[in-house]
Amino acid sequence: LKNISRLDSTAEVTDLAIQIFDLVDQPLPKQKSEDQKSEPTKGPGQTSGSPADDGSKAEGDEAIIQTESGNGNGGTNGSPSQLSEAQERQLEKAIKGEFLSGDSKKKTLSKKDLKSVSAIADSGVTEENVGMGNFNNGRAGKTGTTCLLIEKLTSSLIESGVYSDVLISNDNYYASRIPGHQNNIDKGLRLGAMLGRKLQIRNEERTLKTTRLPKGKIDSRLISSLGFGAENIFQTMQTQKYKSAIVHLSIDASGSMSGSRFDKSMMSAVAIAKAASMTNNFDVQISFRSTCHSGGFKPLALIAYDSRYDNISKISKLFKFIYPGGTTPEGLCFEALQKHLKSSAAELDSYFINFSDGAPYFGSKDLRYYGDYAIEHTKKEVKKMRDKGI
Repeated sequence: LKNISRLDSTAEVTDLAIQIFDLVDQPLPKQKSEDQKSEPTKGPGQTSGSPADDGSKAEGDEAIIQTESGNGNGGTNGSPSQLSEAQERQLEKAIKGEFLSGDSKKKTLSKKDLKSVSAIADSGVTEENVGMGNFNNGRAGKTGTTCLLIEKLTSSLIESGVYSDVLISNDNYYASRIPGHQNNIDKGLRLGAMLGRKLQIRNEERTLKTTRLPKGKIDSRLISSLGFGAENIFQTMQTQKYKSAIVHLSIDASGSMSGSRFDKSMMSAVAIAKAASMTNNFDVQISFRSTCHSGGFKPLALIAYDSRYDNISKISKLFKFIYPGGTTPEGLCFEALQKHLKSSAAELDSYFINFSDGAPYFGSKDLRYYGDYAIEHTKKEVKKMRDKGI
């Protein structure tokens, strides 16, 4: 019982209970139904299909007859015993050894599965519960639904093929589009370099010195004038510089964006990220919103780039594998991204820019997310951003 604290949720407790039941159920003898018990014994002229009366019995039937007659391991008053002594010892050993200690038997993962699990772990994939209580026209109104949030885009995640709905690989059906995507990214980087040179003004600091003031810091050059009736010998220094800024660019990667809409959105986002990399105190996040069939049809939010942690070269290497092919779970993904959005503050301006071509929509066996309900939910998530000063 000292190990029971390892169970962190009701779901884990339920899973453990099912495993115990399966283990206990295996060695139990199958008892006869009432019809079988009441069936009279057939003689030599029994009908075809009946077991031959040659003195042989099925192993399970023999065990039942012995316990019912009191010749086996029967309990008091002739009641049948559920387990033999050997089976009881086996069960006790299993419960004490495997289940309470957590040392259940484990199977070795294949190299492919191990690679996929490692890629998912490195990318910080989490499941966020979103949309709770917002959908009167959906079956998940009380519990919401699960949104996959990928916090970091990595080359290993792309190669694993786990999220092939939004990340294509070189051997994918859509691999022929990779060169075109790379061309758009290169254009964005060139435009960003031009924009970055114009934004160099953000790197400048201006200092304004004001002297002969009645208060402030003493100006050493004016001390000698004190003997001649000059009392205003103080100065102030004011440094003017641009506030820090962070911009979150969220791109709709639904199927309807495929083509020029997605190309131009990608080009714009890459240009802004490149320009920000050339200036001080200017950070950029780029995320994509789509859906995924892995583990069930779910909304998916992918944070593909964050200038606070990633080098601009990541965009050139990995963005060409991002593909628009899902639906538009707009507000659901906004809700999942909320914890990654910085609030505006005295020294920080925060912005959120949305690239999208249509109304919010998502549909699965658990949830119908469309129409007024989806629009109101999206509006609610945007209001959360505005309340943070974004």
